[in-house]
Amino acid sequence: MTKFGLAAAFAGVVTVGVLGANALSDWEYSDGQRTGNITKLSNKGLPFCKTWEGELAMDNLKTAKGGVSGTFSFSVKDPSIVEKLKEAQNSGQTVNLSYSQTLFQWPCEQKTDYEITAVSLVNAIK
Repeated sequence: MTKFGLAAAFAGVVTVGVLGANALSDWEYSDGQRTGNITKLSNKGLPFCKTWEGELAMDNLKTAKGGVSGTFSFSVKDPSIVEKLKEAQNSGQTVNLSYSQTLFQWPCEQKTDYEITAVSLVNAIK
């Protein structure tokens, strides 16, 4: 095989890999809701690649192995959702988060598998 043929084959493999990863990043594996209190919300990453990441503290849940897990890590893309989460965190308000889970994320898009798609307050203060 010539150097050109080898380079073309390598470029083809890379192209197929990138296209496949892109298809996986758009494929929704699951969706659902979680309820709890926001304990962490931060804008992290390099200056050209920042994402909003957070944690939700839920009532203690028993895991399959008998342990206790009560933290849900998530990512947020929508600035209006970030503002709602900040308000809920500052007031200590319980929130209901709707999320979408994908199998693959580009590094500059989010750091977790779970992207928050909507937020609502539970027992809103009147």
